[in-house]
Amino acid sequence: MPTVDKSFSYLSTVGKEHNIKMNIDDFLKLSYRQLEKITDIDKSNWSKYFNGKLSPNWRTVVNILERIQTSPLEAMRFIETRKEQNLHNSCVK
Repeated sequence: MPTVDKSFSYLSTVGKEHNIKMNIDDFLKLSYRQLEKITDIDKSNWSKYFNGKLSPNWRTVVNILERIQTSPLEAMRFIETRKEQNLHNSCVK
């Protein structure tokens, strides 16, 4: 099973049948487009999740868990950390 590396070159082959074991550092580095490719969740929804305009429903969380092979608590921590990162970046600008 592939793991995330700095180049993210494997993303061109990731599809619905692939799941990726991911840690928080890997998750935080992914673009919305890369997250969309891994999870089949539209990049505009990822933007809304990370900007606090939308919360993922349980079905979406389960999809994320399956795709990035992590626990529910970890998946929510990944999303909340990314939200905090976005908030910080928007305040710095």
